[in-house]
Parts: sequence; structure tokens; C-alpha cells
Amino acid sequence: MTQIPIESIRLLRDVDAYMVPSGDEVKLLAGNLVRITQALGGNYTVLINGNMVQITAENSDALGLEITEEQAYDFCEWWMIEEAADGCLYDCDDLNNYLDGIDDACSEVIDDGV
Repeated sequence: MTQIPIESIRLLRDVDAYMVPSGDEVKLLAGNLVRITQALGGNYTVLINGNMVQITAENSDALGLEITEEQAYDFCEWWMIEEAADGCLYDCDDLNNYLDGIDDACSEVIDDGV
């Protein structure tokens, strides 16, 4: 499991994020200090300058945190279920643009028949 730092960390690159709770899109700049307050499903809620924003799983590399295979598997499974509910089930090749190393975990999900 990825260890979440309790101290502030610097963003490694510019990243798109969403204000909590409004959902307004914002761009956080590389080098800004953030503090992670929650990690759920590969998404991270962070505090920056007194504001809460969510960084999605596809942009979590900007935090410098390594995604575990278990987190990748959970994300892939969730994503496939969501796409199936929308009537457009894709294979996990589409996710490779988002998460490094997701293809092995996604192959397991596909093999399991999800």
C-alpha cells in the first residue's frame, strides 16, 4: 500500500485538479506545496493554500507517489464497470495513457471476466 506522507510535498509537474466541493477545474503548478488529506480509489484530495482540491488517479504521478498493483487493479475494475454501465466497455489498453503498470492488473480483471 502506498504510504501517504503527512508533511507537505511539492508537485512534480503542472496538474489539472478539481475544487472540492464545486468541481471547478483548476491548474496546480509544479513546485507548489500540497498536503494530502485523503486517498481513495487512486484519487487524492489535497490542501493547497487553504483550498481543498482533488487530483484524479490519472494525474497522481504529479504527487510523486507510486501506485501499487492493488490500487491499479481496483481502479481498472471500477473503470470497466463504469464504462459497462454507460454501454461502452473498453479494454484496459485505453487506461495505459493514465497509469503506468496498469496493463497487468487490468489483464487480471479481464481474465476474471469482469
